[in-house]
Amino acid sequence: MKLLLPVTMLIILFLYWLMTILAWRIIRLWLDDHFLSGRKWVAWFYFGASLAITLLFMLVYGIRPSQSAAHYYFFHTLFNALLIADLLSKFPPAVASLIILFSRQERKKQVIVRMGLILSAGLLALVLTGILSASTSIAVRKQTLAFPDLPAAFDGMRIVHFSDSHLGSFRKTRLLNKFTYVIRSFKPDLVCFTGDLVNNYATEAEKYISELRQFTSAMGNFAILGNHDYGDYTEWKDSLAKAANFRRISNSIREAGFRLLVNDTAMVTLNGDTLYVTGFSYPGRRPASLRANMELAVSRLPDSCFCITLCHDPELWHSDLLRDNRFGLTLSGHTHGLQWGYYPAGIALSMARLIRENWAGLYRDGSRYLYVNRGTGVVGMLFRIDMPPEITLLTLKRVEID
Repeated sequence: MKLLLPVTMLIILFLYWLMTILAWRIIRLWLDDHFLSGRKWVAWFYFGASLAITLLFMLVYGIRPSQSAAHYYFFHTLFNALLIADLLSKFPPAVASLIILFSRQERKKQVIVRMGLILSAGLLALVLTGILSASTSIAVRKQTLAFPDLPAAFDGMRIVHFSDSHLGSFRKTRLLNKFTYVIRSFKPDLVCFTGDLVNNYATEAEKYISELRQFTSAMGNFAILGNHDYGDYTEWKDSLAKAANFRRISNSIREAGFRLLVNDTAMVTLNGDTLYVTGFSYPGRRPASLRANMELAVSRLPDSCFCITLCHDPELWHSDLLRDNRFGLTLSGHTHGLQWGYYPAGIALSMARLIRENWAGLYRDGSRYLYVNRGTGVVGMLFRIDMPPEITLLTLKRVEID
């Protein structure tokens, strides 16, 4: 866990309290118009809660957690979500407080006060709902994909795809139990996991191995590593401790019944036909060794075949995989859809669009497809706003070319 610099913390706290005081001016105006008594108690609660947020901020970002405290991440993400809820709820009345400085008409001031408080309540409810739904709801998305080069024996193949579980984000197995029920009901031929099993620590995964073992399929379970699985987002005593943690994470994936593809290729056969599953690990950057390992994995494929590719970062689809016609289907994750979105008239809107071309859902280039799973866990903030944990069911169909 990286520490914030003291100067940065002071700047953030200054802006926080500036917004807190500005927002209180609007709340006080509304109280003066509607309640002659009780304002004192509201003020005590409002500023007491703000002081508690301040103290927690200093605790969370000023104290380095021990490496064994994997559970710390849950409280860290929960606090961040509550902090965002607090800031968003104060932002509209704070802006309204500045606007009324330039308004001389009492009627307009009253309208601005009401609008500021209505927006505040709406944003607060939105984030709190997102916190509650992050570990309770599941979105099942189904797609049927047609391929002219799919081997005939695999026509109708059902693939369950999930990603970015970040198991240390949760305190209970309720969400995993729901996933187990849904996945088993699909009776999949393949189960594919595309990385980020944990946030940092092997202990996050080891207590859930029995639940993960229940993700069964007819032809095999396959998994790759994501950037968080390498342990680069925390401080370690030494390189040996980090390496030992990495080995334990890898072993947990295997003990859960998944074949871990570390820049490797597996062969799946059925009724004399063969398809391949290639998995590229993603350490969060693009060193020369990653490209070399990718080339090594690809060299194990026949010159002509159908390959399902597991690749944590979807950017590799454009930069590398589209150059090779053997990669018919690529499965990715990593983006989380930024854990929030909005779907007016069925159009997906999210800030993720501004930073990534392929950020969630299905993408197509000719007869080749990329599917980016929105993930099941959370990173940074314990909420998912209209971007619930996702299970993807992909059905592969063979189409004949005239």
